[in-house]
Amino acid sequence: TGVLLDAGARVDDYAAISSNGLGGQTALWCAAKGGYGAVVRTLLAAGHTVDCADEAGCTPLHCAATHRHVGVAATLVKAGADPLHLADWRRLGMSRCGGKEPPYTPWTCAVQNANPLMVDLFLRHGVSPDEPVLASQGYVCAPLISLLDDRVSEEDGEEKKSDADMTACVMLLIKAGCNLDAVSY
Repeated sequence: TGVLLDAGARVDDYAAISSNGLGGQTALWCAAKGGYGAVVRTLLAAGHTVDCADEAGCTPLHCAATHRHVGVAATLVKAGADPLHLADWRRLGMSRCGGKEPPYTPWTCAVQNANPLMVDLFLRHGVSPDEPVLASQGYVCAPLISLLDDRVSEEDGEEKKSDADMTACVMLLIKAGCNLDAVSY
């Protein structure tokens, strides 16, 4: 990466990358998705925009949260990435949920994955434990409900969340003061 940067490569040139058919993903977006922490740090140090989004509005932090790259997510958040950056739900092929826009954010990704390290990171950086998320079944709800109303089965091709991760996430939400009487919206 350093050689390209030394040669004057533009690190957040959306148009050049998008014209190659990748849907607007930048170098930082791809590095975050792949979990390449050193590359993420190099690109940020070179001036890459931290919350650059692809054509669907997904940021590098969406990628890190989706793919469980906690170290990369921590680097991005420290650089100013927004855990509540809202992706364009229409471009992602989603529909309204009970009249509400689906909140597809990095926070949603962390909760859907029942990733306690990512949930803790986002809570420590100011995300409310009651910030609405998009449940894996496609409705909007409180994070506590999303974690516990997990109807995804291994037959659907998704990995079942571990009891330990689920419990750790619930404990983090409770410690952060979530509404224990929350209901789905």
